[in-house]
Amino acid sequence: MGGRFSLFFLVFVVALGGAAPCWADGSFLRIGTGTSSGTYFLMGGLLANAISNPEGSRPCDKGGSCGVPGLVAVAQSTEGSMENINLLIKGQLESAIVQADLAYYAFYGLGPFQKQGPAPHLRMISRLYDDVIHGVVKDKSALNTLKDIKGRTIGMGESFSGTAASLPILLPYYGVSLKSFHPVFLKLERATEDLEKGTLDGFLLVGGTPLGTIVDLGGRVPLRLLPIPFQSPMDPTFYRPAMIPENIYSGTKAVPSLAIPALWVVMDTQKVPRVHDMTASLWHPMTQAFLANGHHQGKSMILRRALDGASIPLHAGAEQYYREKGVLPPQD
Repeated sequence: MGGRFSLFFLVFVVALGGAAPCWADGSFLRIGTGTSSGTYFLMGGLLANAISNPEGSRPCDKGGSCGVPGLVAVAQSTEGSMENINLLIKGQLESAIVQADLAYYAFYGLGPFQKQGPAPHLRMISRLYDDVIHGVVKDKSALNTLKDIKGRTIGMGESFSGTAASLPILLPYYGVSLKSFHPVFLKLERATEDLEKGTLDGFLLVGGTPLGTIVDLGGRVPLRLLPIPFQSPMDPTFYRPAMIPENIYSGTKAVPSLAIPALWVVMDTQKVPRVHDMTASLWHPMTQAFLANGHHQGKSMILRRALDGASIPLHAGAEQYYREKGVLPPQD
């Protein structure tokens, strides 16, 4: 585990250190994540560590890396799903973590991607885990449901985040439109600071629990989570009912929420053998143990749920792996 921790430290530094190297032989892979305070960045760092296997690494069966031979992956901090998809399309990322709903909208050129048109080369490797929508307010707030945010100042994530892209589509299901309140687009750290100071009435965020920045805020200010239950007209492919458990943030009660699968995606230009090996590395037993120990959401990453929330086609390399493992039936 010490060797794997050292590699993760390398991945973490590169991810924060500016432009990454460009290796012509394809042995370098960037994973677009989210802001450094969010679950995507942490999970992206763990994922990058798991699939990396630089030359000279100890063999997997001797306690070394079980990643793709010769591959070095890094987690690249971004604003989130929207920026990740756009960077993938531009060739400025090799892979990314994105919300299943936004992957679908991008593939078909719908919703927030309507102006730029379809991205038919976007492909899925796997579902990783489920994000949930957080509605965070102070414990003594007068806000009790989403309808109560009307006329209030509410944080909505960064401008190119999944939160900012998904909520305008989802809020009308709850009788709320962007015109009915004052949305503010800012980083999670700033949102927690402004909520604490009272310049925000609350904030909405799509992310995997627990989010460390909200945990820290709950240690300073009593918080409450708004119930955001699944609404039956929603597409169950990528919107599902969920519960945020009690005390996931200090003193908060359990509330219903909306889950959106977080997908690991690439473009179909990535070579089939490479993506096959990346998929195999993701589901290696050593990788599974590493991810489960690295973050609460890692425990929900299991092979039989790999295709949950599959809102876009699989990459051919991932499909090949899933057929080998019986997750998909053998091809005729």
